[in-house]
Amino acid sequence: MITCFEDLSNEIFYELFDFFDSYDIYEIFSNLNSRFNHLIIHSSLPLRLNFSCLSKTSFQHRCNTILMPNVHRIISLQFSHHLIIDDFFTSFCLDSSFIRLEILILQNIKSDNLIPILTTLALLPRLYSLTITSIEKIQSSNDVFCLIIRLPVLKYCKLSFELWNQHINLSLNNNEYSSIEHLIINTKYNLDQLNNFLIYTPNLHCLSCEISTLNSKQITMSIISMNLINLYLKLEDTSFDEFEWFIIYFSHQLKLLHLSTQRDIEFLNADRWEQLILCHMLNLRKFNFRHQIINDENIINYHRYHLLIDKFKSSFWIDRQWFFTHHHYKSKDFTSWIIFYSIQPYRYKYKG
Repeated sequence: MITCFEDLSNEIFYELFDFFDSYDIYEIFSNLNSRFNHLIIHSSLPLRLNFSCLSKTSFQHRCNTILMPNVHRIISLQFSHHLIIDDFFTSFCLDSSFIRLEILILQNIKSDNLIPILTTLALLPRLYSLTITSIEKIQSSNDVFCLIIRLPVLKYCKLSFELWNQHINLSLNNNEYSSIEHLIINTKYNLDQLNNFLIYTPNLHCLSCEISTLNSKQITMSIISMNLINLYLKLEDTSFDEFEWFIIYFSHQLKLLHLSTQRDIEFLNADRWEQLILCHMLNLRKFNFRHQIINDENIINYHRYHLLIDKFKSSFWIDRQWFFTHHHYKSKDFTSWIIFYSIQPYRYKYKG
């Protein structure tokens, strides 16, 4: 029978350590006794380092006591301020010595630092997850996207930055493709910008992005990953006609569609949705939909609105267990809105 904390096995301690920042583990456990000292310092325990909200002194201390002696054990690095990022990459280069680094999070980075850092990331043999948030618009967007696409084992990529350029023209060879499977873009891009990036991601399974059709000049969409089955879209200035035009290029393999739209009341045309799904989305299993429209008598005819949303109660929607409701609310600028959205079906519990 286990009678005290120290009687726990090493394996249980390793599982507990997963819930702590590696620096906290060092501070708490490394000087307790020889056993914990060995567990922390003289082992292959993976290290996750979070350089967030630190003074320059604390940052240097963490680098000297944990990072420098254990570069080969680090699997995750997270930064949350451009000054800390500057300090780190002035002292270190993320080269092949970081042989286990899998996850890199760069929050609030300055645009000037992005290309030098991305250039070194290609040397990391196990980097599969990259998150970038920039505090400035990106000027050299072509170079940035090319460097991301060339990361050899990247699977997960989350990007939150605006672009100066309206058009992306990537200088890549025909045989250069990204290994990205899960892509999140938290900034509004037009169709041209998005399309010129997606043609280099043939392994993409899941895409989450905000699309604008303003300033989009491309007549046809390029072939997007045949593996794309989960799509999360936010549309603010796009009509149903425009949405229907580009969604058919990759809708046939979709299994999940999560869609947020605004303004155009045609998005509430249930008959049109039914035709689109039956003709182009036969594999669709989950449909999460949210549409909001300004609550103004000059914009919306309430009788027509209710006639439209009532059609989402037909057998087509019920058979698929896709249910919807609506309510009214006011935004922070006191604009009144009506929101129509998906709800999860109520599931009865069988009691035998």
